Amino acid sequence: MAHTPHAVRLLALALCCLLSLTGCGSFGASVEDLLTAPALDDQQAAILDTVRSYADTGITLVYPKGGAYRNPITLQDIDGDDEPEAITFYTKKDEVKIHINVAKKMEDYQNGERWQVIYDIEGLGNQVNFIDFAHVGLLFYQNIIVGYSAFSEGGNTLVVYGFQSGELCETMIQNYTEVAYGDLDGDMFDELVLFNTPGDGAAGITADLYERVGTPEAPYLGKTAQATLDPSLVRLRRLSVDSEGQYRLVYADGLSGDNQMTTEALCYDGEKLYTLSQYERQRGSETDYLTALTRQNTELYSQDVDGDGHIEVPRLQKQQNDSLYQQGGYFVDWYSGSSGGYTYKRTTYEDDSFHLRVTLLSGWVGSVTFQSENDGSARTCLDAGGATVFSVLRISRSEDAVAYTSSGFKELGTYGSFTYLYKAGDSTLVHAASETEMAAAIEIKQ
Repeated sequence: MAHTPHAVRLLALALCCLLSLTGCGSFGASVEDLLTAPALDDQQAAILDTVRSYADTGITLVYPKGGAYRNPITLQDIDGDDEPEAITFYTKKDEVKIHINVAKKMEDYQNGERWQVIYDIEGLGNQVNFIDFAHVGLLFYQNIIVGYSAFSEGGNTLVVYGFQSGELCETMIQNYTEVAYGDLDGDMFDELVLFNTPGDGAAGITADLYERVGTPEAPYLGKTAQATLDPSLVRLRRLSVDSEGQYRLVYADGLSGDNQMTTEALCYDGEKLYTLSQYERQRGSETDYLTALTRQNTELYSQDVDGDGHIEVPRLQKQQNDSLYQQGGYFVDWYSGSSGGYTYKRTTYEDDSFHLRVTLLSGWVGSVTFQSENDGSARTCLDAGGATVFSVLRISRSEDAVAYTSSGFKELGTYGSFTYLYKAGDSTLVHAASETEMAAAIEIKQ
């Protein structure tokens, strides 16, 4: 049946309403995805045929709600032979329990390559929160990490699948609210940190660390350390982990009781798991970092702002201009955490409504302000004397930029329906910076 554009819009609206009523919007499928199912490539089609044949009934593929892997079929080498295995989530006809199926590509001298199921078991829920992979067990194997939840029950269940005695099996099952993982202590194996929010109004989110213990021949995951977050943090919003360094920290951004954002950073030194705010207090720091890092902007998360593999934590500066703050611009000091506490890294100007971030160069901190044009189409950086350091202009992508580039503006890039351009001014601060430094300091926030 042919669909008119009006009919398609009505169908899209109906789907959106249905998703909002059922709570299924968290599956991450767009309206276009729902209207037209993505076609499978030849390899995915072969995998699906293998899973369907193994299940011996009709099946429905299940999409993870979050995480880096959002497809129901994920390819990943988990046994170290440089050939990816296929991990598929599905439900059988007339059932709600999810199955996890692992298939391996085999050589068939008569029929060529084929997929063979090596593992299939019911998962612990009817929704997949995420799937990921970590190196937590045997030396040459990857573990499958899956977060499950159920429609009718509260809480999440984490299952770690791994090889034991050559067979794939469940190696750990634990309840969790949120989970983070990475090689936190530099031993080449990943640690898992499971965060749980206590019930009955009790204070203090707990963080339990699980790591590889036992013998090299028969390792297993055991809880070896625990920490309790400051009671002022009552709800987690986002977790992030350093990707570089011997001791990689876990950063927990969350909301306080009065709905302000704050950050706890956890460090594991191979023996103890502790928070940096606790460490700073014990060493007599004059700064209460947990309070200092509290911010009203609940969308300002810890992040790697300079691409060095380390997460930086934001600390809002006192606003220099109230009207500027209302327009969306504010200054942030970023701190890097380590096993020895917090260290100041850099200062940025953040403008969320304009999608602009400026890393303040040497001599700029405390010396520059930002001014917005009345129509919101430009931001101008001024030095203490009022001279222009640079201007950033935002024009429609459909507009020809030649008129601007011919007058000295240079393109920064695009965001949404806009093209961004910048031009250096005549401030003495400009002469102290190279053109490369200036361009690198100005970033469009995606």
